[in-house]
Amino acid sequence: MATGAEHDKGSLNNYYLIAWGLLLLLAMHYMQNNVGGAGLALPFNSSSWIAVSIIVAVGLRQVALKGQFEASRQDLILACTLIALALPLLWSDTPWRQQSYDRYLALLGMWLVIFGHRQFTLTATQADLLYSLVIVAGLIQTAVCLAQFFFAEQLSWVADYRPRGTFQQTNLVATFIGSSMAIALYQATKSSLSWSSKYLPPLMLSLGACVLVLIVSRTGVLGTSIALIGLTAVLGWQKTARTWLYIALGVLMGVFLTISVEESGRSDSITAPGYRTTLYNISAELITERPFTGWGLGKFQAVYMERQAHHQAEGSTFSYWNMGINHPHNELLFWGVEGGILPVVALLIMAALVTYRAWRHGNRHTRATWLCALPIVLHTQTELPLYLSVPHLALLAILVSECEPGPMKTIRISATKLLRFAAPSLVLIVSGFMITNLQALHLLYEAPTTPNAFIKIVNPIGQQKRINELLSQVLSASENPSARSAAEDMARSEAMLRPSVGSYRILANVLHANGKTQQSEEVVAYARYLFPGDAAFSDAYVLPEDRNESVSDHN
Repeated sequence: MATGAEHDKGSLNNYYLIAWGLLLLLAMHYMQNNVGGAGLALPFNSSSWIAVSIIVAVGLRQVALKGQFEASRQDLILACTLIALALPLLWSDTPWRQQSYDRYLALLGMWLVIFGHRQFTLTATQADLLYSLVIVAGLIQTAVCLAQFFFAEQLSWVADYRPRGTFQQTNLVATFIGSSMAIALYQATKSSLSWSSKYLPPLMLSLGACVLVLIVSRTGVLGTSIALIGLTAVLGWQKTARTWLYIALGVLMGVFLTISVEESGRSDSITAPGYRTTLYNISAELITERPFTGWGLGKFQAVYMERQAHHQAEGSTFSYWNMGINHPHNELLFWGVEGGILPVVALLIMAALVTYRAWRHGNRHTRATWLCALPIVLHTQTELPLYLSVPHLALLAILVSECEPGPMKTIRISATKLLRFAAPSLVLIVSGFMITNLQALHLLYEAPTTPNAFIKIVNPIGQQKRINELLSQVLSASENPSARSAAEDMARSEAMLRPSVGSYRILANVLHANGKTQQSEEVVAYARYLFPGDAAFSDAYVLPEDRNESVSDHN
């Protein structure tokens, strides 16, 4: 995106800003009852994908109207990286490989946002408005977090009293607020363009700093601190000195609120030992054993849980977590375990080239936007934000696009009619899928008390895991042999693809219900090996509990 005083070259600029407004002011803050988890199991992601599809559609429509598109060296870098990430699909096994397809769709969506953003030449006022929308989105999340802090008992879905925003996870809301604060600091140093550039940045910096203290997210605080200090070095102390007064005021407010409210639950999860050391060590061990091909896409959870059990059986002193772990909380290790060193090297080269171009060939703007992306980028090395939050993915995409110093190359195209058709079609397809996914989330929330809810589900694709878990239990109680057989197949599939306490508990009970006592006992015995000491397997047959086996709340 180019900015400046030149005339508006894009006839759809206003529509593009409206589309971003839909995401940042509405879609990403959507909430409805749910059982937790990641990705499409979180309602705000479905609504956010609808908004993102509109953003991409406006970009495609812009290309169709102009009959050409803008490209840069960054596009070639990103294209080569996507190809390298996709190559492990060639040697990965089924059915695990299929579990990674949604990951590639998300990566494609991120690239389309980057590509679409490059097609617009916004005026300085329009660019100011876009960044103001991001700041307002951050302010909305700070308001939600403050409400959760003061009314934690009334907001029963706020676990251990730590604010989680509408993202339902502490580090997610912390890093989004962190990037919003970085953008606010950058905006505060510009010449005043509007009232929003005068009043929104100070408010964001003060309230954001306050809420970061209340959230107690180490990842969020570290990423935000590095970004703000880096921006101060780039922009100059004279321009940023006043902004640090706002930040200091916010920190003092956060400390005062923390001291004034006595709730032991607020610190319980902070003092608990972390498991990242175990995750990182075992993941690195797995990479060294298969450095070139990896263990296969979609196989992380299966191979990790097996290897962790091996270490436990040998009496290792690692700290262990017996829930199903589907990500090592580090993006490089994740791709290394599943795909080998090729995707890891590709990601490192991409990061190095984007950084080099932003700092060596860019200006203050490219360096500043690079720094604004740091809270989210750091988060990818300590957790899995891009699999948990579409708003994080979209914000990172726009900041990466802004890091590109150019020059742009104009490429003319003739398939404008195809793009005119593709733009609205994309919105209709994505909206239809995501709306029916929200319906499935609603019904699955009711399913434990209303089994008939299953037959009302229109779109089971996005919630296959949860459906398999619940439906296998329902069908295992049927008198129909075919239904019991289907229940067993579902339960076996879940235990194989995503081994966890819940999936093995369900499989053992389904086998027991089908009269396969010996097989049930064998499953329980192996589950005790995978999850030693877990209360669920203290007896051979324990009725499965209805609880969420999610790792997304771990800090």
